[in-house]
Amino acid sequence: MAEILNPQDAELEEVILGACLIGREAMPMVADRLRPEMFYFDKNALIYAAMQVMYREGRQIDIITVKNELVARGKLDAAGGPYELTRISGRVASAVHLEYHVLILREKYLRREMILGFSWRLQPMKRRTSATRWWMPIICWIAWRENAAPSSTCVIWIP
Repeated sequence: MAEILNPQDAELEEVILGACLIGREAMPMVADRLRPEMFYFDKNALIYAAMQVMYREGRQIDIITVKNELVARGKLDAAGGPYELTRISGRVASAVHLEYHVLILREKYLRREMILGFSWRLQPMKRRTSATRWWMPIICWIAWRENAAPSSTCVIWIP
């Protein structure tokens, strides 16, 4: 069976971070909609966590202040160093489509969480003898989502 690739987009994450680094109006748009764990790449999550703390404390956010915050946390090297902050801020010219980008990032995070939840749920079922039995919860869920009539084996399935 092929390995499932987690939904992620490094460029999208960097555009969101870059908009927050260069635009004063960007962080208020995303602060309540994103959490650091929604970023797939650790370095991006570290940078966003630093910016989020700075925003909540009412501090100015730019390349220098974020670099200083990462240094104070001891996370500058893990976040890619000062060059990474400069590179990320150079990826975007404005925060025009930022709200849409945030929605896409949230969707990718939710998809990763669903994959994780399904794989966790299916682990004990893989050990069953019948190769098709461990798929039944997924088939029943899909039938429920599509408002289709589930098969007769979906007797106890509750989504």
